[in-house]
Amino acid sequence: MGAIEQALERIVERAAGGDGPGAILSVTAPTRGVDWRGAAGFFARGSNERLRATDGFRIASMSKTFTATVVMRLVESGRLALDARLAEFFPRDLVARVHPDAAAITLAHLLNHTAGLWDFALSNERRAEVMKDLGRFRPPQEILEWAIAHGAPVGPVGGGHVYSDTGYVLLGRILETVTGSTYAALCRSHIFDPLGMDETWLEGHEAPRSRLSHPYTGDLDGLRLHGSSDWAAGGHVSTTADLTRFLLALFRDRALVSDATLDRMLVSVKTPLHRYGLGVGIRREAAEGKPDTAQTFWGHSGYWGSFMLYAPALRGTITGTVNRAEQDNRWIFSAIVECLTETA
Repeated sequence: MGAIEQALERIVERAAGGDGPGAILSVTAPTRGVDWRGAAGFFARGSNERLRATDGFRIASMSKTFTATVVMRLVESGRLALDARLAEFFPRDLVARVHPDAAAITLAHLLNHTAGLWDFALSNERRAEVMKDLGRFRPPQEILEWAIAHGAPVGPVGGGHVYSDTGYVLLGRILETVTGSTYAALCRSHIFDPLGMDETWLEGHEAPRSRLSHPYTGDLDGLRLHGSSDWAAGGHVSTTADLTRFLLALFRDRALVSDATLDRMLVSVKTPLHRYGLGVGIRREAAEGKPDTAQTFWGHSGYWGSFMLYAPALRGTITGTVNRAEQDNRWIFSAIVECLTETA
C-alpha cells in the first residue's frame, strides 16, 4: 500500500468517530494513480458487524443533483424551460399558497434555491410531525401539501440563496406532470440505468438494491424514519461506486448533459459557506494552513453525513458517508486534498 492509500486509511478511521457507527470513503485521482475505497467502524451502533466499503447509505440532499440532472435533460430536449413558471404546472389555488409572489417563481429559482421558500425538512414542525409516526410512508403529494400548509415563505423571489427542500419536492412533481412518469422511474431511465448504477434506489418507492447501513441523528437510528419522507429533495440510497460513476459521467465525461448545459448548471449564487448552481454545490477546499493547495469541487452533501465531490483539476472524486447527521466534514476534504497534493 502506498503513502496516499495509507493516509486515506487514517482518514476513514478518524471519520468513523468515537461514537460511530462508521464511515465509508472512496477517492479517485487518476493524476496520482489513486482508485481507493475503504470503510471503518460498524454497520450499526451496538453491532459487531463491520461496515463494508460496498455498503449502501442514505445520500439525503445529494438526490437534488439527480433531480436537477433530469430537469436539465428535459430542458435540453425542449420539454421544459428554466424560465417556466409554477402556474404552468400546478392549480392556481396551490400556486397562491406557495408564496405571495409565486407567479414569479421559475424552475431556475427552484433549482438554485432563490425562490424564497421555507425549508420544511429540517424545521421543528417537521421533526415533531415525523416523530409521531416514524415508520409511515409519506406520498409525494402529501409531503408537498404539508410543506405548503405549515411554513411561510422566508424571502422574496430571486432575493438570494435560501436552501429549501420544498422547492425540490415541487420540481419532482413538475417532472411527473410533464412526463407522466414517476420521479423514481425518471431517475432510473435518465441516469441510473444508462450508467449502470445498479445499487442506487429511491427509498419507499423502489425495492432495495444494496445493504443499507444505519445512519444516526443524535441517539436516534435514522432507519426508524421511513425513507420516503424527503423524496425528490433527498430520498435516495446509493454506494460510493455508483456515486463515483455519476460524478464522472456528469462532470468529466459530459455523458448526461451537454457542455453548454453543464456550464449553465455551474452558474452559481453565493451561500453562507460556498456557492450553489442548479442542483450543484461549488466549493474550495485546501489542506489545513496551506491555501496554495486549494482545489475547486463540484457536487453535494447530505444530512446524514454523506458527500460526493468532483475535483476538475484532479479529474478525481471524493464520495462517502459518516452515517451521522449534522456533521462538519470539511476536515475530511481538507485532509484528502493534503494527501493528494503533498504526499510523495
